[in-house]
Amino acid sequence: MGLGVSLNTATGGLQAMEAALDTISRNVANASTDGYVTETPNTYSDVVNGRNIGVRVGHNSLALSPALQAALYTQNGKVSNLQALYNSLSNISALQGTTGANSDGNSDVMGSLSNYLGNLKTSLVKVTNAPTDGSTQYDVISNAQTLVRNVHVLTSAYQSQRQNAQDAIVSSIPGINTDLTTIGSISKKIMVLQASGGDTSDLENQRLGLMNDLSNQLGVSFTEKPNGDMVVTTEDGTLLPTRPDQIGKENDNRFLPSSDWPLSTKKATIAPNMYYSNDGKNGGIPGIMLDGEDITQHLTGGPIGANITLRDQTYPTMQAQMDSFASTLINRFDSAGLPLFTPPARAAVDSATNTVKLDSNDNVIGTDGKPLIVDNVLDSSGNPLPPSPNGGGYYVKKIGSQFVAVVNPGDTTGIGNISFDTSSSANPPGKIKGASIVRNITDLSSLLSVNSDYVKSPGLLTTGADGKVGDLTLINSVLSVTFSSGIANVSGGLAAPTSGLGPDGSFSTGYPGTESLDQLSTDMTSTQARVVNNAKSRLSTETGIQTNLTTQVNSVSGVNVNNQMSMIVTLQNSYAANAKVVSAVRDMFSALLNAV
Repeated sequence: MGLGVSLNTATGGLQAMEAALDTISRNVANASTDGYVTETPNTYSDVVNGRNIGVRVGHNSLALSPALQAALYTQNGKVSNLQALYNSLSNISALQGTTGANSDGNSDVMGSLSNYLGNLKTSLVKVTNAPTDGSTQYDVISNAQTLVRNVHVLTSAYQSQRQNAQDAIVSSIPGINTDLTTIGSISKKIMVLQASGGDTSDLENQRLGLMNDLSNQLGVSFTEKPNGDMVVTTEDGTLLPTRPDQIGKENDNRFLPSSDWPLSTKKATIAPNMYYSNDGKNGGIPGIMLDGEDITQHLTGGPIGANITLRDQTYPTMQAQMDSFASTLINRFDSAGLPLFTPPARAAVDSATNTVKLDSNDNVIGTDGKPLIVDNVLDSSGNPLPPSPNGGGYYVKKIGSQFVAVVNPGDTTGIGNISFDTSSSANPPGKIKGASIVRNITDLSSLLSVNSDYVKSPGLLTTGADGKVGDLTLINSVLSVTFSSGIANVSGGLAAPTSGLGPDGSFSTGYPGTESLDQLSTDMTSTQARVVNNAKSRLSTETGIQTNLTTQVNSVSGVNVNNQMSMIVTLQNSYAANAKVVSAVRDMFSALLNAV
């Protein structure tokens, strides 16, 4: 072997060692970086005319198993989805309490709805033993108010968590957009480098890191194309463009990376009567748009998928269950002749003319003597309008020969032409039916209250129709009818609403309506508790799978610092050996020159 070949081999070796050391240094530095894939330095024999004349540095390769990597991304989406679900639902669980008495025997402290209902029943029984005792009468009112407060606390929690879910959806979009478009920007660089024969390993690693981050935000999968581009899709295969050219548009009209493209949505203050719809109806909740198309239902997995589920399914269902309970509570007490709980004001009707009553400003008034407030105003196509700007629903006003919805009682113009059905069954907690306004029991639970007449005068509980004090007719009726599980007292008009519930009428309670009040409250609490426990159990299972997958991925793609350090020692020894060859060749060249 000539001196030139020896020198070329040694210097090529030195260059290869330097490149390998640089790669290993990056590996070690990124050992704790999520999604980082170990880069492997590659060298090739440099052969001319069948003779090996040294080595040359090749492109780094990634220690990657695409199948394992894709499986991990899918699992990341599942775990982050369940974590978001459980984090939100645990707030409800903390308010639900447990059925039965607490450890101190006092079931009205941090108890469940069933506990509070049981306390009310117990206080009614005590009145039968002392019908004229003011303190026992007051206890009935106090326990009724405690029950109502518990209903309000839970209803408020459903609504608060639903709003939190909506806010989380809006706040997550910029981060998803940034990851997507950064992937697109990096892919473009990879394609250019790949076409020119450059090393793309560092860029590919950056892109994989972004995919790892993206997979923790929503369910995604990816495909690498032969030209180096990456195609990102949702779990159901819907394309999530990373650059405009992936959907047939010019890239020059948008600066990438971008936080406001390709996905967009709008902020919204969620009212109980609002819902998301992708079938052309305006439920008041905006969708998530991609190039003018609503893709909300295609975004599953990750926190965004969880929050969509919480906003559109989980909390509206819980609200519907509570509204059903509130409606049944009112109805069954009323049926026993003791209207202890009251719904929102009904429209007051003039019995002589069978028309609704108006105040001096031509506003329809309720049975409470105040201007009637309704919600769920429909437009001419039957779609609900957004909540009233005043946040309290719409007033009903007669203008000319028409009834219209107005924002304020003093308004002179309004929305829609309303036709009233003045029968008692058509008013809350049933419905006010008309061409433009419908009010169902949605959010009835937040408006539930204890009848002010009984709050002011608890003695009315034991006052007979003839004014006689100590009459137990109403109390006995409540105990034998309202709290009964007998079929006659829980069926027909006394059955709890079980379907056609919620803001769009598509929700159901999930349990029978022909049950006692106590069983209904227990079913509701246990049904909602199962939702929480299911999320918790699934989170534990899927986290275990994620841990196993992460271990497998790390065994293939992760940085083993000990191995990397061992390689450094080997490279240092090789570097020293090649340096000696260079030094020896230099000495031999010097000796040769001196001899000439």
